[in-house]
Parts: sequence; C-alpha cells; structure tokens
Amino acid sequence: MYITKTITITVHATADDWQLYDLPGRDDAATALNQRFEELVNKGTTRTKVRNGMRLSDYASLGAADTEGRYVVEDLLDRTFGDEQ
Repeated sequence: MYITKTITITVHATADDWQLYDLPGRDDAATALNQRFEELVNKGTTRTKVRNGMRLSDYASLGAADTEGRYVVEDLLDRTFGDEQ
C-alpha cells in the first residue's frame, strides 16, 4: 500500500517581497517568478528541482538572482515543503 500526497499552491509575493530593484518590469517579473514556483511545485517537482528550476537569472537585471532572491526561494521552499533539506 502507498499514499500519494499532492499539494497545490498559489504564491502571492510582490516585487517588494522578492526584493526586486525599483525598475520598470519588476511587477511582471514578480508575477512570472510566482507562476514559475507554482508551476514547479504543482506538478510534483521535488524541493531541489524547484530550487534549480526557478530561472532567477532570467530576471537578474532586476535583482532576482542576487542573494535576496535566492533567500526568497528558500523561504518559499520552507513554507511549501517544511524545513526539510
């Protein structure tokens, strides 16, 4: 016997939550980052694959690939998967 656990999430993180630079396009980038995280989690991807699949570099010009952006991903992962590593 086995159990399959499926979760469905929706992320409501603003450009400020993502700590993106105050430049044009920051709100669209935050929306895209939220959607990417949701997509990866909701299709059952593992914690590590979500982390690696976030494509923060796509929004590096807005600061997403900086330390702060990576910390936001880790926070979202902790909130989604718990503190497991």
